[in-house]
Amino acid sequence: MNETMFEKLTECEQQVMKVIWDSGAELSLMEIVRSVNDKYHKDWKPQTVSTFLARLVRKGYLRYYRQGRLFFYQVLIPFEECRQQVTKEFVNFWYSGSSTTYKGMALDMMQRLDDKQDALFVFRMYTLLKKHMERNQESFCLTQDIR
Repeated sequence: MNETMFEKLTECEQQVMKVIWDSGAELSLMEIVRSVNDKYHKDWKPQTVSTFLARLVRKGYLRYYRQGRLFFYQVLIPFEECRQQVTKEFVNFWYSGSSTTYKGMALDMMQRLDDKQDALFVFRMYTLLKKHMERNQESFCLTQDIR
């Protein structure tokens, strides 16, 4: 597995990146402004988003090119790679690196949740952790099945 550590993103930078990742395309500044404002109920001006984009370029998440009068932004760090790192950091910080503790919490939380969307989120986090552990040849065993 690639152990490249990416520079951490602020919440605003994460929102901008998520819009770009979700689009699956190269976007112009105005497309990004429109999408991030719609998706996250913001009222950001182009200059604000441009500042976040400049930081993302500096951090190595994006590159840009000019086509006529427009700048387009291309993803350099795939969503899945970033998500894996964030999940690993989350487990390391909140669960002292213990995936067993995290698995137990995730299973317990899934059993208690009424909201299917929340349960789906926890399941996805759990699945991501499982894949990470399997790639690193760590043992992964459950005492309960996820239904």
